[in-house]
Amino acid sequence: MEAKPSPDGHARPSTELSDLLTYRYRRNLTLVQLSELTGLSPSTLHRLERGILKPSPRSLVKLMDGLGLSADKVEHMIRLSAAKYGKPARSGRTHGLR
Repeated sequence: MEAKPSPDGHARPSTELSDLLTYRYRRNLTLVQLSELTGLSPSTLHRLERGILKPSPRSLVKLMDGLGLSADKVEHMIRLSAAKYGKPARSGRTHGLR
C-alpha cells in the first residue's frame, strides 16, 4: 500500500485519486471485500475496474457509500479506469434489454 507520512510520523494511505483498481489495491482490498463494502458483485466491480462497464446511478451510490467518496471522485476513478485500459465503457445493465 502506498503511504505518505502524516504530521505525527505514522504512515497513512495516499488520498491521490487513481483508477478504481489501483485505489482498491492501495487499500489492500480484495474484490470480495470491496463487494461486501459496496453491495456490488465481484463481477460488476471487476468490469468497472477494467473500464468495461459504467456504473448505473444505483451502483454509483453504492460505490460512494462503500468507499466513502463523493460522486465526483468515484466518477473520476471510473473515467481513469476506462482510459487506462482503453476500453469503451458500457452503461448500466448488460442483459440485452435496451
